[in-house]
Amino acid sequence: MTAVTLTPSDIANEPPFTLHGNLEWTRGGERPVTARVEAGGELARIIEEHRCGIVVETADELAKAIRTLEANRDEAEAMGARGRALYLARFAPERAFAEWERVLSAC
Repeated sequence: MTAVTLTPSDIANEPPFTLHGNLEWTRGGERPVTARVEAGGELARIIEEHRCGIVVETADELAKAIRTLEANRDEAEAMGARGRALYLARFAPERAFAEWERVLSAC
């Protein structure tokens, strides 16, 4: 099982709910997200709160996280399933569009 890996350049200047694009990409395979992002940030909080992946800060930690997921496929599959549930509950297109409409109408 290959994890999706987000790096700072992937998410620079993006609102937190753009995680939906990465969850959408993984939904077919229900893969966990491995994110190399700042600890304590919004993206890290969402991933950790929903236990749909692993948050790391360094390239070495990222490599270790991917190896850990490969070695623990049951947990990786469970993370992927939680990611899919999160996607469907909060980030599916109809929900994302409704959120964008809410944000834009407040301007």
